[in-house]
Amino acid sequence: LATLMLSQGTPMMLAGDELDHSQDGNNNAYCQDNDITWLDWSRRDGTLVSFVRRLIALRRVHPVLRRPLFLHGREVAANGLKDIVWYNAQGVEKTAEHWRNTQARCIVLLLNGRAGTHVGPDGQPLSDGVLLIVLNAHADVLTVTLPDVPGGRGWRCVLDTRVADGAGDERIHLAGRSALVDSRTVLVFTLVEQPGM
Repeated sequence: LATLMLSQGTPMMLAGDELDHSQDGNNNAYCQDNDITWLDWSRRDGTLVSFVRRLIALRRVHPVLRRPLFLHGREVAANGLKDIVWYNAQGVEKTAEHWRNTQARCIVLLLNGRAGTHVGPDGQPLSDGVLLIVLNAHADVLTVTLPDVPGGRGWRCVLDTRVADGAGDERIHLAGRSALVDSRTVLVFTLVEQPGM
């Protein structure tokens, strides 16, 4: 659910996703009239519902997650930071060689809400801060270097998928330093700016 809600475009959720209704892995259940497709609302898991609410609130607060156009890394903010930057676990912007590394199981994505002149359906500017999304698909805990970007003092974790309701720890992780990321975890950080920026 986290990667779905953090993707550009409209999240395509099905009824029951917020209840972990997996259909027991059946992806072609159109003709099932039994507990594979029935939604048991009495099984409602409060922590999963809280997690989905947190994801919805994050999308609502951060228009950079709802940009109407595909990001290419060509739009640049006044401080020189591109609209989208992909990093490896060492905090280095990914090169073609990095993308070809079939052993890499971690991606770090920066979304800059101040780059470009995006507007919403109402014609209002979609300006935002800077988000950093860390996806660790490894079976092991990874050490990830949080990138040092212009005007940034550090990163504040606002979403952590290893926590039942997704709450981040809210402490500031200094830019350019490393952070431990649990296995199969998604973290979302917001940029904490230098004073006066």
